[in-house]
Amino acid sequence: HKVLVHLWKNQQLKNVLIKECKDMQKYAVLMAGGSGTRLWPISKETSPKQFIILEDDNSMLVQTIKRLCKVVEPEQCFIITNRLLSDITKKSTGEYIPGGNILLEPERKNTAACIAYATLLLQKRYKEGTICFVPADGYVKDVESYVEALQLAFDAAERFNSLVVIG
Repeated sequence: HKVLVHLWKNQQLKNVLIKECKDMQKYAVLMAGGSGTRLWPISKETSPKQFIILEDDNSMLVQTIKRLCKVVEPEQCFIITNRLLSDITKKSTGEYIPGGNILLEPERKNTAACIAYATLLLQKRYKEGTICFVPADGYVKDVESYVEALQLAFDAAERFNSLVVIG
């Protein structure tokens, strides 16, 4: 977290990071296994809030994919969800990312288990890279600043071989 604060304040360091840290493959994992209870009755277990249509006739999930694909290639963008949401996830995201990039959790657990499971799957598939984990139901008003922050986070994680938290 301190790294990101420093990067925002130091334009010269920010420029160095963006120019020098392009080696590792970037991956994004959208965590979309919600149970649909927080916004009930608008969201339900079979259609949680990441599927709620907002502006531009897109769901929160699709808006998140579009934001992430400004930094990560669609082929490197994954969604982890539960089996109950598999079909609706494939249906709503099929034109944005490959269907094979929808990962199914063996059981509903928690965020830490979700992150660990997705990391193991991607490590097995790709061996190395830099991964970001993003909730699928976030709303971002300033997309340009979000994209810049995400790029800086990827660059800092690779350059300093560290975990970077935004938020």
